[in-house]
Amino acid sequence: MSAEFGIRPVIGTYQTAAAIGSGALGPLIFTPFANVYGRRSCYLIAVFIGFITAVASALSHSYAGLIVVRAINGFGPSASYGLGAGTVVDFFICTKEEGLWDYSH
Repeated sequence: MSAEFGIRPVIGTYQTAAAIGSGALGPLIFTPFANVYGRRSCYLIAVFIGFITAVASALSHSYAGLIVVRAINGFGPSASYGLGAGTVVDFFICTKEEGLWDYSH
């Protein structure tokens, strides 16, 4: 990548930092959105954002464009950070009779 864009290898790692940094902001947006519209719609939007930006990063012709697309790419799939625990809990219910967690579906 460094040779393709004509940059130093250290600067080439900034695109990963941009994806990780923007991934921290995803749960702040997706969690309240999931409370209103549901987790399924959040996951679908996040997967769509992730897919589109992954294709766009592969087709990027400049390093600046790659940084922008990777920042958006980190934001999209980060919905699972904030919604993952709630999704797992939805699969199990606690019954009073048994006092154990049972699989609900």
